[in-house]
Amino acid sequence: MDCSRCGRNAILELKYFKERLCARCFTDLFERRVKKVIRAGRLLGKSDVIVVGLSGCRDSAVLLHIFKKIFFKAPKSRLVAVTLDDNLAGRVAFTKDYCRKFGVEHHVYKAGRDLWKTLGEKARVLKADKIALGVNLDDEVENALFSIFSGEKPEDSKPKVIKPLRECLGEEIGKYAKLNKINFIKAGKKKSEFRKSIAGMLDEIELKQPGCKFKLLKSVDKYIEALD
Repeated sequence: MDCSRCGRNAILELKYFKERLCARCFTDLFERRVKKVIRAGRLLGKSDVIVVGLSGCRDSAVLLHIFKKIFFKAPKSRLVAVTLDDNLAGRVAFTKDYCRKFGVEHHVYKAGRDLWKTLGEKARVLKADKIALGVNLDDEVENALFSIFSGEKPEDSKPKVIKPLRECLGEEIGKYAKLNKINFIKAGKKKSEFRKSIAGMLDEIELKQPGCKFKLLKSVDKYIEALD
């Protein structure tokens, strides 16, 4: 199976693109997609303080990895990782070592009952301009449908919250992590039965109609804009 772009041995097939890609072309596509989201949304300013919520799990580890690769383009900006200690075995030790490896400033705080509130409070202490979260495409469309089915308006990102991975499928984030030898903590996300049902439904539709999650994300964004 040859890569559709360069002819090397392909390692995966992107059915929604109808392409087979080698490791190099896939990595390039993945990183360009993240950079496009950052550029289109103007998520990284020339002198921003960016706080990355680093749980140590797959998505946050990949997010910090990519930020570290592109931060040279904003030399006056400051990258800071924040980990909330919820007593999960190994979380603090792993994130400390991970940040030490990349030379990233790292702070650990005790997790409160409301993780988002705690992260927001600590980000203000650090004088953050933006908080970066490792939220992927699957998370975004799942959260949107959960809100709609619950009779609520889908949440738009607050001005200071950025999600550079929001157009990346979780499966592809995992592939990128493997190819780039990015270690992370394997801790499952806690979901209600309702959320599990929504996630399962979306996965089944994506399997039958590749690319539907991307289309749904665009529709949700347009819906939010119309409501505003």
